[in-house]
Amino acid sequence: MNPINSAKPKLGVFQGRYTYDEIKVGSKTGETLMAFDEETLEYVVVKRPSPTQPNPDLRQASIADLEREERALRAPGIHGHPAACRLLDAGQAQEPDGSYRYLVLARARGTHIPDLIRRYHDQGQPFPDTI
Repeated sequence: MNPINSAKPKLGVFQGRYTYDEIKVGSKTGETLMAFDEETLEYVVVKRPSPTQPNPDLRQASIADLEREERALRAPGIHGHPAACRLLDAGQAQEPDGSYRYLVLARARGTHIPDLIRRYHDQGQPFPDTI
């Protein structure tokens, strides 16, 4: 069973395999889909240019940013480094007005910082400089 279905309403499926329940708009590369990969059964992030971006110059800039990010994530010394995002997939998506490059990254694991700050606050403690 897809854990996204049980948490939030599903917004859509990208490329027939990435079920997403949240879209974060406004990133430099366009938009980010918070998704679940139905094939590998892992949480992922899909980065793509915003399909609703009306400005063709901004859309082209987003596409160029994604291409640069992909090259960087594949570069020796970065690819496979534990501090770098893990690139899981990349491809071309087709739209009626053309195609665009997308990236699929492993979703970072860790603590959501606002939740951690709230927990310290609720306990009446200052947030430490180091954890």
